[in-house]
Amino acid sequence: MGASAGGHDPHVAAVTRPMEAITYIAETISRLSEGSR
Repeated sequence: MGASAGGHDPHVAAVTRPMEAITYIAETISRLSEGSR
């Protein structure tokens, strides 16, 4: 467990890159809703 600098951590992205976090969440929601059809 070290420094995850360029990883895909939505918590970090929400602080540093808000738009990227929103995109990540939106893609995750759409993926989940497609899978539950």
